[in-house]
Amino acid sequence: MSTLNLPVDCCSGQRCFSVFSCFERGLITRRRPPLAVQGESIALGSLWAAFSMSLGQHGRMVLRFQSAHCTTLIACCQTLAELYCGAPRQALQALSRDELLRSLLAQLRDLPASRHDRALLAVCAFKSALYVSDYQSQGEVAS
Repeated sequence: MSTLNLPVDCCSGQRCFSVFSCFERGLITRRRPPLAVQGESIALGSLWAAFSMSLGQHGRMVLRFQSAHCTTLIACCQTLAELYCGAPRQALQALSRDELLRSLLAQLRDLPASRHDRALLAVCAFKSALYVSDYQSQGEVAS
């Protein structure tokens, strides 16, 4: 499995979460095949997004997404995938939609307010995959 080299800001040494840089990385991610747990495809007009996930080592999440070809939507999905890849499933399931949205908007500071609907769409698709993951894990416990 190949890994993405995340660019860092030359001054701060932090990950670069601009709309354009996330869009570029997202073009690669969205072409990868979905993982074992697939959330529902969430649509807003002609835009849509869906996340998939699987459990990696030590219960940490591996994330992928597919989406309509919209620069902003791809950037939002990629940012969520990068922010939460490797996080424990229980921690992700505890996050509310509003917490995820605030976190996403805090990272993509150059996202225009007129495009915040794309961020909400990405968050809802992400939550859908988390719900499916939770439902499937409860089924495994009951079996």
